[in-house]
Parts: sequence; C-alpha cells; structure tokens
Amino acid sequence: MKLNTKNISDTFMLLLALGLGLFLGVYIKYAGLRVGSLWTGNFGQIGNGLFLWTALSTMIALHSNSKTKAALHVFAFLGSMVVSNYTYSFLVVHYFVPRVVLFWTLMLIPSALGAALIWDIKSNKTILGIPVRLIVLFVGTLIMLYDLFVYPFLSQHVDALMIVALLYYGFVKSIQRVRVL
Repeated sequence: MKLNTKNISDTFMLLLALGLGLFLGVYIKYAGLRVGSLWTGNFGQIGNGLFLWTALSTMIALHSNSKTKAALHVFAFLGSMVVSNYTYSFLVVHYFVPRVVLFWTLMLIPSALGAALIWDIKSNKTILGIPVRLIVLFVGTLIMLYDLFVYPFLSQHVDALMIVALLYYGFVKSIQRVRVL
C-alpha cells in the first residue's frame, strides 16, 4: 500500500495553520496586555497591526498545493486566530464587543479570496492585464504604510523586514521554481 504524500502534506498544512492561529490568537492578546514587558509587550503591539497577519497568510498561501487549499489554509489560520483571540478576551479580560467580532469574522471571506489570488503569484497570471505579482506587492505595500501610520513607534523596522520576507517568498522563490521547471 502506497501512502499519498500529497494528502498527508495537505492535512499537515491545515493542522499547522489551525495550531498556529490558535496559538498566535491567544498569545497576541496575552502579549498586548503586558505593555511593560519588553518582548511580549512589543510583540503584542506588532500583532495589533495588519502586516504581520498579511505576511504569515502570504507564506501559508504560497506553501499550499493549490489555489483552493491556499484559501482553506488561510481561512483556517485566521479563523482559528479570531476564535482563540476573542475567546481569551471574553474569558480572561472580560472584553467582548459583538460588532468587532462580526467584522473580523466577515473579513475571513476576503482573506480567503486574497489567499487564492496570492497563490497565483506562482504563475504568470494577470488580472485586467496587470500581473498578479504587482497587485499583491501594491496591496502589501498599502498595508505596510497603514501600519506605519497607525503604529509608528514599532512597526517601522518590523514592517520593513516583513516586506522583504513577502518579496522573497512571493517573487524570488516563485522565480526559482520557474527556473527549475
């Protein structure tokens, strides 16, 4: 009997996305409450921005086996993060605003669609004649700029590192894959 490594890889990636989302959802809320602590307080502040989640979601989407799997894995990652973050908020901090939870829950849908778009970085696809790579780079840059204005005290260096990671995973790695083929 031969094992299907693709199914094992897909299952592992899904479990990894769920586990990472659960852990980071709780840890970011925990770290955000520890403002005086250098490491956890800073990580909590960075976790409040959008770019960290965009970069992690991009990496998850690019390492998925298909466009559908990319959307599923990112949805699982961000969904488990939202559930664990607001469960921790409700049980430990006694903070729960239904409209905020509803907003982030609804944002899971465009995030999954964005993951499918990001998966297309691996190809030379275009949307309305514009390469997908340029669209993703433009949106990533806008998110980084948003973080720079909203969280200027910490996100300058972190966002710069994450845009380099996004460029590396989105462009350099995909070009290396094309050369190998």
